[in-house]
Amino acid sequence: MDAAEERVTVLFLSFVSGKWRKIITPIAAIAVISAFLFFPKGQADDNTFVMSEQNPFPELIEEKIEEEIVSSIQIAPAPIVVDVKGAVRHPGVYSMQDGDRLIDAINAAGGYLPNADSRMLNHAMKLADEFVVYVPIIGEEVLDISFTPLSGASAPQDDGKVNINTEG
Repeated sequence: MDAAEERVTVLFLSFVSGKWRKIITPIAAIAVISAFLFFPKGQADDNTFVMSEQNPFPELIEEKIEEEIVSSIQIAPAPIVVDVKGAVRHPGVYSMQDGDRLIDAINAAGGYLPNADSRMLNHAMKLADEFVVYVPIIGEEVLDISFTPLSGASAPQDDGKVNINTEG
């Protein structure tokens, strides 16, 4: 060994043996304390975090529960009455549900007769209360009658207008 190498080795060993112990002990103590403070045991395994059993915003949760109850209640469809006439197996008045279609009323009346003409009927149309369904026979001319007066006399209609051309 060279004299310079011997001197470096002696300086290093004297530094490590005396001064190093004074530095390494506090560093090791700080490392152990920080490990306990920054990495607590048990929290890494448990993913649940419960602050308390009290609800911080009870009004918001109550409103949400009420909305869920209202949305979960299904309103039953209202019954409607439909008159099915013409070329069906069993013409008559049928009780249907609100939201049923025209084809449902025809099926309730037993379906079409062999000579029925269903080309002009909208089978997908939703039914309404007091609805009249007329199924024509093939070759029959269908008249569009929107208002049929009772007993031959025209019923006066009150639409809010005054006719100034009449007396009285």
